Amino acid sequence: MSLPLNYNKAFWIQTATIVNPAAGADFLVTVPAGVTWYVIAVNATLVTSATAATRVPQIQIKDSGGHLLYMESGQSQIASLTGIWSWAPAVPTSQANNVAVVPLPAELYLQGGATIGTTTPNIQAGDQWSNISVYVLQLAEA
Repeated sequence: MSLPLNYNKAFWIQTATIVNPAAGADFLVTVPAGVTWYVIAVNATLVTSATAATRVPQIQIKDSGGHLLYMESGQSQIASLTGIWSWAPAVPTSQANNVAVVPLPAELYLQGGATIGTTTPNIQAGDQWSNISVYVLQLAEA
């Protein structure tokens, strides 16, 4: 990780833990006003219901102007499974033993008001995201 040259503001590692969304819904977290997040990793657990469908969790990042990034992993999860999903910079895409690792761009900085969350095609009413954490280097704005 590298910070911009001459960066002299305070920073610290922070974990943003997100409240579980309602069943059948994706999760979303908003960067607080007055800070910038350097995203280290996003981790979450998806428990899929017995309803037959192949879910393909994707990450969406938006700023006040709309979509910045939409990452489709190419990984999927079928019915009746508990899967752990991790997104992090500079990791190879992999999936084994119900754990999926998906790359994010390196040097991903998000300013206050930006959002990061999932969109899951074929999500079913009984599916549940949980254990959601976003690990960031939080940079305080002057």
